[in-house]
Amino acid sequence: MSYRVRRVAAHEWLRLRDLRLEALQDTPTAFVSQYATERMKSDTEWQSRALCGSGAEAQADGRLTATYVLEPAGSGRWGGMVTVFQEPDAVKPQVHLVGVYVAPEYRGRAVGAAEALVREALEWAFTEGGAERVRLFVREDNGRALAFYRRLGFAETGETMLYPPDPSFTEFEMEYLAGA
Repeated sequence: MSYRVRRVAAHEWLRLRDLRLEALQDTPTAFVSQYATERMKSDTEWQSRALCGSGAEAQADGRLTATYVLEPAGSGRWGGMVTVFQEPDAVKPQVHLVGVYVAPEYRGRAVGAAEALVREALEWAFTEGGAERVRLFVREDNGRALAFYRRLGFAETGETMLYPPDPSFTEFEMEYLAGA
């Protein structure tokens, strides 16, 4: 399967919105945001998300953000996405990786789409994002995601947090260090 990973363009906010809503419906427990909440966001909010994710503008608080999309050849639709953003209040320069989504037909190690998205996000984190570490959170019951991130070189830090939509679940923090 042929595809390319590229940064979202600011004018593609509708496509970005549609893919994000698809992700929230397809695998709702993989995300902190919920479909009903995101569906109610205004066009202006989606435009801002695409603008910041494209690199054309920083967040209102000055943080840099990057959103990457997966474009399968000849499909006419996006097959996945990932977002990374700076966390300026951290002790060490770090970036948070969020919103990893790959549509069902592009999943699997043989396709490599999820890995391509995450590797592009890591590249941005250590070059443009100025990070020494990239962190993410994975829900305790998402064994497939935990195994995937471990295979890419992420390690559990021992830090946890309660999963905001349902505090009966725990999320594990994982990190990827510069030079790993």
